[in-house]
Amino acid sequence: MATMSLDIGGAETHIVELSKELRRRGHSVTVASNGGAFVPILEAYGIDHVELPMNSKRPDKAFRAYLGICRLLKTGNFDLVHSHSRISSFICSLACERYGVRFATTCHGVYDMNFLWRRLSKWGINSLAVSCDTKAYLVREYGVPPDNIHLTINGIDTEKFSPLPPQNKPSGMPLPPGKAHRVIYCSRIDEASAHCAFMLVEKAPELARIYPDFELVIIGGGDNLERLRAEGERANAEIKSDSGIERDVVIITGSVTDVNLRLRSGIYKGEDGSFYTDSVFVGVSRAALEAMACGLPVILSGSQGYLGRFDPDMELKALSTNLCGRGCRMPDAETLKRDIEELFSLSDKERQELGRFGRDFVMRRFTVTRMADDAEKLYNLLRPFRPKKGGTDVILSGYYGFGNTGDDSLLYQITNSLKSLAPDLDITVLAHKPRRLRRLYAVKTVNRFNIIEINRAMSRARLLINGGGSLLQNTTSQRSLIYYVKIIEAAKKRGVKCMLYGSGLGPIHGEKAERLTKTALEDMDAITLRDEGSLSLLRRLGVDDISTAVTADPAFLLEPADMSWLEYSLAEKGIADVEKTFAVALRGRIPGECDSDLIEKIIGAAEKTSQKTGLTPVFVPLQLRQDLDVCKEAAEKIPGSILLDTLSPRDMRAYAGRCAFIISLRLHILIYGFAGGTPGIGLDCDPKLTALIRQTGTLDICPDFILPITGFDPERLIKAAECAVENREILSGILKKNADILRRRAETDPALAIEILSRYDSQR
Repeated sequence: MATMSLDIGGAETHIVELSKELRRRGHSVTVASNGGAFVPILEAYGIDHVELPMNSKRPDKAFRAYLGICRLLKTGNFDLVHSHSRISSFICSLACERYGVRFATTCHGVYDMNFLWRRLSKWGINSLAVSCDTKAYLVREYGVPPDNIHLTINGIDTEKFSPLPPQNKPSGMPLPPGKAHRVIYCSRIDEASAHCAFMLVEKAPELARIYPDFELVIIGGGDNLERLRAEGERANAEIKSDSGIERDVVIITGSVTDVNLRLRSGIYKGEDGSFYTDSVFVGVSRAALEAMACGLPVILSGSQGYLGRFDPDMELKALSTNLCGRGCRMPDAETLKRDIEELFSLSDKERQELGRFGRDFVMRRFTVTRMADDAEKLYNLLRPFRPKKGGTDVILSGYYGFGNTGDDSLLYQITNSLKSLAPDLDITVLAHKPRRLRRLYAVKTVNRFNIIEINRAMSRARLLINGGGSLLQNTTSQRSLIYYVKIIEAAKKRGVKCMLYGSGLGPIHGEKAERLTKTALEDMDAITLRDEGSLSLLRRLGVDDISTAVTADPAFLLEPADMSWLEYSLAEKGIADVEKTFAVALRGRIPGECDSDLIEKIIGAAEKTSQKTGLTPVFVPLQLRQDLDVCKEAAEKIPGSILLDTLSPRDMRAYAGRCAFIISLRLHILIYGFAGGTPGIGLDCDPKLTALIRQTGTLDICPDFILPITGFDPERLIKAAECAVENREILSGILKKNADILRRRAETDPALAIEILSRYDSQR
């Protein structure tokens, strides 16, 4: 673990709790930082700490820190480095690249941005983000692919932070006898984050006049601590002068490590045997969660916004801002004082119920166990930061890098599936826009038309995978078929093993094209096809003496994006309820013969369907270069409809699995819906759509779930959509059952590829 320092703060506490839980699970953990108050706690749990100047932007200190990380990686047996700040991420990424060590980051907040930070920040191939708005910040400001960012939480130790009185009194914290009206605030006392602390000190004399037993406890350190202490002394002097109270009402503790004891200091046992608290907490983020875990009523107020009293009505809004109030109105001293008074005016039972709700909220969403699960899941996805020198294990050939969501999802899934079985596998992708794909998928890339580089890669490769989609076909163009045939032939000439991986086959028109295809497929080491129609064509071509199996499209293995991220992303597009929408995927170029006004008819049917069902049509371009214009025009023609043109493959998989139904001229959104239990209506512009709809098992309920594109009848589409809505629950059960079968079949493809590599090695 690497971070700037280990002084008191939300990110630092996150690192400490995560490290402790990983240590408990049997991992060996070392933390590198500039040191701080949490170091003794780490060491008490058997976690090593190495002090390095990770907190400074000065080139000389950054270089010293870099050398220190390099020494650790060179002499230690580290599987990965997990960085938690921008400075440490820049330093550690360089060291990990040098030594080929896996690298991950966590983004803990939204930071100031400038050109230099944008250029120098290194977030790695895979990252964690502690909230949806933090993930959106990484996507927006740094261009990190959303599918490479995984959501996590600030996990809270719910035994340490519990609604029970502490066994030990917090050190240096005098408490008035008996119950008190106590406000506890915890945060960094820095220029950028201490606004509420100063507001509370400002209002302390007024609150002390109302409540003679009032006490304000402020916890935290930072560069504004001394100024705050001076304000606290003035407030205490004013209170003593006005009311004659001899004790200090404003208590400023500075940085402490026993925050749990201070939060629990006001918990007492009532006459009924239940535990109550006389404290009210003010703060945000992790500190607020810790207070909730202790059963304290909480006012969410911080330097980024004001949410107010946390209660059931506030839950979703608080979650959307990671309990920080980003985008909400800014706090002011008078509002803060008013809400404190309102909480104090509640009965003990009412405050207890608020506290119980807060603790239940933490137990449902913010446990340390889940935080560690998220981290381990990410660690299992990580690949070496630097591709190994020398030979390439696998060359992956397909329609990659053209902005087609379906094909991009195939690349994402095939590489992840192979890496899950062989993490150090070295993959080279033949791609359009190779530099972009290299950054997205942590693979070597070669321009798909650079003959010299392709030949060089093949001279060192062990396996060529012709993977994903219907690559061997000449409906779109004869040149496309010739390209993929020549790639296969070039691999065979160099003794490279060849596999057709979860693919469709055809349509293939003309005797010459059929001969080309047969020649390419003969002597393949394995062929896996995604449907029976492709197998029938293979047999008709006369290719029947090799290992062949019908499996399924690799897209069935694609995991959907986190639902909270999907809802957050769609809310920005104006979609409040995913299930109240239906998806329409149009094509800019439709293969084969179709009605000249087909698109207009589909748009008209979508509008009438919306009117009849009350659902909102959402137009989804799967291949931006071809489909964006036609989808945009369609969305403009239907009032209230939405264009959804920014979804990543995993986002698309999540959306398709949640919407009411799908109308599509494209294959992969139907697969995503199928996998998630969403009925799909396919327009028969390609045999692969017909084959997929037949696999769903839903044609018995509605034969019009596949419709012809010549002589197209809009009324049949409308009736099919109504059938999908009326029978959604029954259809969903059928779809999920059949999708599970196809998913298991798809899992055999990567295993077969690894087996072929093993055979290659044994033969050598």
